[in-house]
Amino acid sequence: MDMKLLRTMRQKDLLGDVVLLRVDLNVEDAHDSWRREAIIPTLRWLLARNARVLMLSHRGRPVPTDDAAAAAGNPAVTLRGNVAPLERMLGKPVTFINHFRFDEIRGMLRAAPAKSVYLLENIRLLRGEESNSAALAKTLASLGTMYVNDAFAVAHRAHASV
Repeated sequence: MDMKLLRTMRQKDLLGDVVLLRVDLNVEDAHDSWRREAIIPTLRWLLARNARVLMLSHRGRPVPTDDAAAAAGNPAVTLRGNVAPLERMLGKPVTFINHFRFDEIRGMLRAAPAKSVYLLENIRLLRGEESNSAALAKTLASLGTMYVNDAFAVAHRAHASV
């Protein structure tokens, strides 16, 4: 697979593309916004080119269960608290995906209009994320047509989403 830098794609229209955007939303609380602010330029760049974006991130080190519902009652693990701040910063809705039913997610992303933004629940809840499962990486890759890593803090990790 070709690795391309965003700057080499300046004129490309991403209409029809679903971009998997690996971000770092491992924030302590709602007031800790610098990591969110850091991803806004990339999000805006992708949206200006008509992409549909699925953000993948983690928070803490939860026990992998393959069940996104495990994070629902745990504010130290769920990524849901990032939705409202990201919506304010972007000025547009961010849809939170609180499950790991990948066939359903794939269909939702393909049917979504251009410039849609989604955030998947904590990727570290999936078995295989931290052990760099090739099967999980392939499943995640099947959700999109392009991958962008905007998560410098995890870029060195051999994790399935990276």
